Formats: sequence, C-alpha cells, structure tokens
Amino acid sequence: MSNQIKRRQHYVPQFYLRQFAFKKKGKNHFVHYYDKILSKEWTDNVKNVAEEHKLYNVSAQMFKEKFGLSVHEGYQEQELENTFGVLEGEWSSVFKVIHDRYKDAKEKNAYPKPFLDDKEKESLSKFIAHQAIRTPSWWKKANTIARFLSDQDKIFSQLFEDFNYDNLMFYMHYHSGFVDRYSTHILENFNWIIAYSEKNLITSDNPLSHVFHLKHRSQYDEINWPDPPYFEEYSIALNPNLLLILAQKDNTHFEDFKTEDYTLNNRLHLRYTRHHIISASRSLFYLNKDDLQYAKGIMYRASLRGEDFVDNTKFIVSVP
Repeated sequence: MSNQIKRRQHYVPQFYLRQFAFKKKGKNHFVHYYDKILSKEWTDNVKNVAEEHKLYNVSAQMFKEKFGLSVHEGYQEQELENTFGVLEGEWSSVFKVIHDRYKDAKEKNAYPKPFLDDKEKESLSKFIAHQAIRTPSWWKKANTIARFLSDQDKIFSQLFEDFNYDNLMFYMHYHSGFVDRYSTHILENFNWIIAYSEKNLITSDNPLSHVFHLKHRSQYDEINWPDPPYFEEYSIALNPNLLLILAQKDNTHFEDFKTEDYTLNNRLHLRYTRHHIISASRSLFYLNKDDLQYAKGIMYRASLRGEDFVDNTKFIVSVP
C-alpha cells in the first residue's frame, strides 16, 4: 500500500462520481451539484466534492487516549484510506464493465436478463456494504443503529457502549467483520434488480438509500429504528440510466415488489428519486439543469405536504 499522505479523503469514491460528470477535461471530471441545506448550486471537479480532510485517519494517540492501547509497529494512521484505495480500483473495473454493457445493450435494444452476473453481484455487495457505513451522514445516525443492533451483535455492542461514533469507532467497527457480514446479508436476503431509466437519474453525497416500507406511520417515531413489520429496500444509481434495487426477499404482508429487471416508468422514477436521492442526501449531483429542476420540484411539492428533506440523518420510510 502507498505511504503517500492523502489528506483529501472521499466518502463517495471519485470513480463513482465520474459516472455523473457532465464534462471531462484531460483526467479531470466535472459535476454539477446542489447543496439542499444552503440552497446553492456549484460546478466542481469530482476530486473536490464528497470528501473531508483526513476523514478516515486514526492516530496511535487516539487508541492510547480512548482504550489505553498501543498500536503495532509499522501501523499507518491512514490504513483505512489505503485499503479503500485498493478496493475502489477493483470496483472501478466492475463499474466500467457494467457501463459498457449498458451502452452496448442500448444500441442493440437488447438487454441481457439478468443484467448482472453472480461475480458482479458479489463485488457490488462489498461496494454497497462499504458505502453504507463510510459516509458522515451514517456516522451521525450510528447511535440509533447501535442501540438496535446491540442485541444481535455482541462485538458491536461492546464497541459502542458510549454510542460516540467517530473515526476511531468506525475503524473498530470496520475491523469487527461487520462489512463482510453486511455484504453476505444483502447477497443472500435480497433480490437484485436493475431498473433502466430513460430519464436521467441523479446521485448524491450519500448515494445508497435504505428505505423501510411500513404499514402505518405510527411504526416510526423519527428517532428510533422503525417497528416491525416492515419491508426493506436499498437502491443506488450505478450511472445516470441504471438503478440497482435490492428488495427484501421476504415481503410477507406487503405488496408484490418486482423481482426482475425492468424499465422505470414516471411514477417509479419519482419514487426512487425521492427516496434514493433527495431524502438521504445533503448534496445532489446531476447532469443538467433540467435534472435539478425536477429534484427541486419534488422537494417543493413535498414541503407543501409538510415533509422534511433537510435532515438526512433520519431513517427513510414509505407509508401507503
């Protein structure tokens, strides 16, 4: 692994953001983005967005102060960032294969079923498991998640007795094996579906959405984990035209969700745009102004109904 100091550390990989770039100049890719908290629009290089200064660095001093432990000889405080760099190189190759397959299928108007093979699903499951827990917004709501999972995961419970989730806690969490368990969970318990979209999809600084479909609004108090029964669904735009949906296999007592690849109609495009992008994010990344106006329209209409698209630390719920 490289010993080069990486001060600018991305919580959304640059290779992923390049899928949504509107302009390329040499090795530089540029995206439009909108900060929904500040209500401001920018254009910038992907290297300058969805990143924080030394976000994943964990110093030896932090271990000493928190746990009274000394690190092993040769320990590097940016171990996590180096690890992510290697993994992102592998995932980038998979994304390129998927993107090229889509372009070829679109030209021929013949889409393979299923669109993803098992090896690609395995790689994407690891990408998704990492992306799920590496963003600042997830860290902010980790307290709630910790309290819920403490009964199911003793290692997790012991690590988070004080529920103070920071970069050191993330380091310990990461090395507890949680990511591998998470990856296996979504591989085994969810249907993998590709939805094709003629209308541009947008993405965000928190690109993976985790939605709970509930029977009644009373199941969620906007603080704690929703009460069962619920149906879980994840979604993430792989590029502006491919939406990956992970739908819980056990959908007892809920509507019959799709289990095969399909084309998004306007109603479903609206649903996934709202849940997958706007509710889960602070900054939106989009290809053109029309895409932003579409998102702003959704937020405006939702605000008239009293919905809050500002707080991205709450769980996303959908009620009939």
